[in-house]
Amino acid sequence: MFRINVNMKKNIKNFLIVSIALLMLAASFYVSMLRKQHIDGHVSEVLSEEEADYGKAMELASKTSVQVKASSLMGSGNIYKITDDKIVIVTALHIFGDGEDTGVVVFDDGSSTGSSSDSYSAIDTSNNVEMAIDENSASIGGKIEAEAGIIKKDTDKDICFLEVTLDGGIAGKSIKTVAGESVDLDSLGIKSICTISEVYFGDSVFVYDPYEKAMSAGSVASNSMFIEEFGMDMIYCLCNVSEGMSGSGLFTTRGYYAGMLLGGSSDSEAVCVDVATIDEVYGQ
Repeated sequence: MFRINVNMKKNIKNFLIVSIALLMLAASFYVSMLRKQHIDGHVSEVLSEEEADYGKAMELASKTSVQVKASSLMGSGNIYKITDDKIVIVTALHIFGDGEDTGVVVFDDGSSTGSSSDSYSAIDTSNNVEMAIDENSASIGGKIEAEAGIIKKDTDKDICFLEVTLDGGIAGKSIKTVAGESVDLDSLGIKSICTISEVYFGDSVFVYDPYEKAMSAGSVASNSMFIEEFGMDMIYCLCNVSEGMSGSGLFTTRGYYAGMLLGGSSDSEAVCVDVATIDEVYGQ
């Protein structure tokens, strides 16, 4: 046992003052970095629990979804983040061939689908209910193609990240298309994903397909099941998926991005890698 004398008390007080000041400085720096990571207004919104709805959530999902084209295969992806100078897309690595490190990302230009009142159906395999979704709710029109390069990848987890460079100064950012045109970023209305850390058994979810402008609705059968074909724990869902949908986002009915589709079967099964694993690969 020892006593704290007056000088020690002063030293401790000074130490605490300096420590608090440093913490406040660090917090300020962290907030500043967050602001630099994402351009204001370009992160997807989400719905409240009371607002949760397949149609509304699909509209949010469509703004974060892109088509991904490699030399011989096509798939989908989602906008992981939008920074001051780049757009980062997460997708499935197996879309690209061995040694292939570039591809084309196709954005929607945000224009309306027109006055058509046609609808399409999505089967909710959680309760075998067919839902008619208004096609106009997706707000999808023309296509903007831009070159993208792989900046990070993990062969074992079948995940890769693509980067599209943004042109322009502080006043405005633009995407340079493969045709050599510049398209204003704000005019596209695209958003980066808003993620959720985990989904649970029985949760209503859907996989969004930007090619068909449609979703496949279903439910989570297990939020962590070891899938031998992929050699890792994955989200196991009951919903209809097909070839060519690899890289598509798994979303909740509130619009949260919960993971990425990597595989499925003809028996209405789908397996997705979770957000935690995606974030881990990006942070490597």
